Amino acid sequence: MTRLLAAELLKLRTTRTALGLLIALLGIVALIVIASLATADAFELELEQWQEDLFTVASLAALFALLFGILAITGEFRHRTATPTFLATPERERVLVAKTLASALTGVALGVMALALTAALALVWVSARGASLDLGGAFFTDALWLLVGCALYAALGVAVGAIVQSQVGAIVGTLVWFLVVESLIAVISDRVGRYLPGQTLSALTFQGGDISRTRGLVVGLVYVALLGALGVVLTRRRDVS
Repeated sequence: MTRLLAAELLKLRTTRTALGLLIALLGIVALIVIASLATADAFELELEQWQEDLFTVASLAALFALLFGILAITGEFRHRTATPTFLATPERERVLVAKTLASALTGVALGVMALALTAALALVWVSARGASLDLGGAFFTDALWLLVGCALYAALGVAVGAIVQSQVGAIVGTLVWFLVVESLIAVISDRVGRYLPGQTLSALTFQGGDISRTRGLVVGLVYVALLGALGVVLTRRRDVS
């Protein structure tokens, strides 16, 4: 399993798509942070709450972690590398477990980089304006929860990718579900909507959700376990060419 995990981490580090997603994440975070800093007045820059709110942009790392997870498995089918992968490791569930762990670790790394970039830009800008970056203890708790959320988003992406198999279908379908379907369901029934996958996992990010983070973690783990198990069953039954 250790060698499998190392191999999956290597794949995620060396593919062009992964590099492109990383650059896109950091670019978007940088643009939003710089725009927020540039439009803030001296009074806002001194506010601890404003400084903490600035870091909500780092929550974008969770979305990119989800995409990384999807690409980790669907890329195998798209580029027809699934056959040699499964021939080298006939126990397909071990491959999926390794991809899930590798994607979760990558998700955490994305969260760390998004937070670090935001902190670096904020520190330089705020210091240049004669203010100081003074984040409260709640910020570090929020940051740790975000990293947990990034890991779960990535693991969920692997599960969805294993079920759908099509890269485009998995990405488009997941985004439509999170951005459109869940919103419509929440309008119809808020009680149901708050426990849907996207709403549940969003509780772990800086943006927060309608349920507590602890409950969001538990429900999120259940979603990952159930969808992951379905992905394993379907992957074992499918013919790979």
